Amino acid sequence: MGLNLNELWLIFTSRWRVFAATLLITVVTATIVSLLLPKTYTATTALIVDIKDDQAGSLQTGQAYQQPGYLDTQAEIISSHKVALKVVNDLKLANNPTARETFENDTHGKGNIQDWLADRLLKPLVVEKNHSSVVQVSYSATDGRFAALMANAFAQAYIDTNLELRVEPARQTSQWFNGQLKQLRETLEKAQAKLTAYQKDHGIVSVGESADVENARHSQISTQLVQAQEDTYLTASRQKQAEEFIARGRPLDSLPDVLSNGFIQKLKGDLATAETKLHDAEEQYGKNHPRYQRQVAEVATLREQLKQEIDKVMASITTANRLNQRREAELQAAFREQKQKVLGLKQRHDDLGVLLHDVESAQNAYDEASKRYRQATLESQISKTNVAVLNAAVEPLTSSKPKVGLNIALSVMVGAMLGIAGIFLMELLDRRVRTGGECARELGVPLLVSMVIAKEPPRWLRGFYRLFARWNSAPA
Repeated sequence: MGLNLNELWLIFTSRWRVFAATLLITVVTATIVSLLLPKTYTATTALIVDIKDDQAGSLQTGQAYQQPGYLDTQAEIISSHKVALKVVNDLKLANNPTARETFENDTHGKGNIQDWLADRLLKPLVVEKNHSSVVQVSYSATDGRFAALMANAFAQAYIDTNLELRVEPARQTSQWFNGQLKQLRETLEKAQAKLTAYQKDHGIVSVGESADVENARHSQISTQLVQAQEDTYLTASRQKQAEEFIARGRPLDSLPDVLSNGFIQKLKGDLATAETKLHDAEEQYGKNHPRYQRQVAEVATLREQLKQEIDKVMASITTANRLNQRREAELQAAFREQKQKVLGLKQRHDDLGVLLHDVESAQNAYDEASKRYRQATLESQISKTNVAVLNAAVEPLTSSKPKVGLNIALSVMVGAMLGIAGIFLMELLDRRVRTGGECARELGVPLLVSMVIAKEPPRWLRGFYRLFARWNSAPA
């Protein structure tokens, strides 16, 4: 049905008693109920969470506090079952006879009383947070002192739990690294023992010095071998040349070694002089003269000496070649032996390098684990948390619930809506025509005459009408 504001107002004025009765009943009922409800007191503890904890930052754990949702996580921890259990244990609530009796009646003895109490304690707990670092822990109870006690107990339990959550992982890490250190120490000791045994078995004191000495000796033998090969080549060439002279029947006194021999050249000079004297003695005295005979003996002696010296030179060439060949063979054998020694030393050096690397790796692993162990041990000994009590809860003087004023205001709103709804419901059940326009619209015929019966207004409105009439008749 289409109604205008005038028709709605007529409906309301005709049934205003229904609206007033509904509103009055609603307000009175809400007031009585609010006054009869048990009073609830709420105590609040303010906690400040230091996100930039210097102590945690120094231990490389403070970065976690700068992550988004950190305060949400802390709020979840405060309202967790773990913190509630700690409150139950700290306050020894499980030893309360009344609590035990209530537990027996509710659960018939099934379950754990600590868990049951923890779940019940969490119901009136409210944790509020905002964009700051302050977290509000509120607890509601029928006793204001108990509410303050529980709010402070939850705050302290959260602080203890927060410290435990920070310390416990470090303590477990420290214990794990302690076990690892024992294994790493055994590995390091085995690697060092293996290295020491290898050095002892091979007589290695200093690998670097031994390698330098042996390499220097190898280089020296190599140089000597090259020189010996050159000497052998020279003596072999001299011997071959002498053998060619003998094979061709050429005089040996023209050999370079003979020509370079000063004593032989002196004997050849003496022989030439003696032969000259022999020729002079033959011409002067004749062959039978004693002086000639002495000269002949002298020439023969010089020739024999010359022959002997040339034979010595030839023998020395052969001997020198043989000695050089022997020395070359000895140096070659020494060179091969030294080479094998250097190669063996290199192999031992490589093996020793592997053992040294094993020792170094084991030492590094042990040092790193020891460093992590000391760090974890230091973290496990932290006695300071990043949470502090900003304002402790005190016993509230006024109740937080029920809020009589708020309930009455809400009941007025609800009663008004119910009253309006009741008026329209009664209008739907008992429809009446109150204006000529409404009659014409409902019957579908034109309205010819409308008569209004004057009705005396209520006494409380007459004064307003008189004031309105005077104001309307006043000159402009």
